[in-house]
Amino acid sequence: MSVRCGRMLTLVLALLAAGCGGATRVLVPPRVDLRPYGKLGLVTFTVENAKGSLHEYATEQFAEAVLAAQPGIEVLELGAADSVMKRVGELSTQSGGTVWRSSAWATEKVGQVALNGGQVDFQAHDPKAAYGRMVNRLVELVTEDMWSTWQKH
Repeated sequence: MSVRCGRMLTLVLALLAAGCGGATRVLVPPRVDLRPYGKLGLVTFTVENAKGSLHEYATEQFAEAVLAAQPGIEVLELGAADSVMKRVGELSTQSGGTVWRSSAWATEKVGQVALNGGQVDFQAHDPKAAYGRMVNRLVELVTEDMWSTWQKH
């Protein structure tokens, strides 16, 4: 390699390093690591005043996000909270404590509302199509703590 090519290569590498700020990217573990628990119980979500299968759809989307965020864990879908309570008498864990809790909100046009003869009529032919984007956004927000992230250092 000639001296000129060596200087050119050094200049290119220096420019690349300067453009990147010399920072390295580091994978930061999730704030909430569920892997030590191995198996997790998931009670079907409840959605106030919702008709159809919105609660089941939201629960499925949440379970898929958790499994994708932390491979190797097992999610046991336990069903509705009231039926679980009847089966076991109480719903407690070994320690009785809450491991993680999060909430989020989102707005999205999900269907049409009409007032017919004093009755409110909500129309959404396919709940997954109507609520899908909103449910997915909510799941994304509440599971942020379970994902590893890349940060510059």
